[in-house]
Amino acid sequence: MSPCRLTFDVSGGQGDLPEDIRSMEGSGGTAGLPGKVRIRTAVSLRFGGEQMTVTGRCLCGAVRWESAEPPITTRLCWCRDCQYLGAGSGTVGVCFRTATFKVTGTISDYSSVADSGNRMHRRFCPACGTPMFSEGESRPHLIFVRAGTLDDPEVARPAMTIWTASAPSWACIDDTLPRLQGQPPPAA
Repeated sequence: MSPCRLTFDVSGGQGDLPEDIRSMEGSGGTAGLPGKVRIRTAVSLRFGGEQMTVTGRCLCGAVRWESAEPPITTRLCWCRDCQYLGAGSGTVGVCFRTATFKVTGTISDYSSVADSGNRMHRRFCPACGTPMFSEGESRPHLIFVRAGTLDDPEVARPAMTIWTASAPSWACIDDTLPRLQGQPPPAA
């Protein structure tokens, strides 16, 4: 399933938007916007008793995953470990709660201590080598999924760029996203 796409017609002014959309921090309301505002979001909805899920898989399909909840946040990371995982680029990690997260298939684990000092478990498909997940022992209630494994990559967009101090000089870093030179505060 694709994410829910909401379109609000703002041609009549701010009164057409729900209060929580009008008052988004930093959005500046609807002043100067064209006739329509498109807001993309992944939501957990029930249709006829059935809950929408977010899904993904590895390259060969031997490992699949699903979450019954939308992502908590998405971050583009330039730490050295992620540069190794991303073949020189940063990686995009999509954060989910482990309580509603399910993996099918066999995964392999590489354990290491990250630049943050946290013991991390990097999990990947042993058949095709696709990097799939990162989990920190300090936060067992969270799992970071590599965005490239999403069945629908539009489900999550980076909310910030982290570990920019480790990025190479040629890195393409989005100026519109907040940046941190190192470790961000916990996602949840």
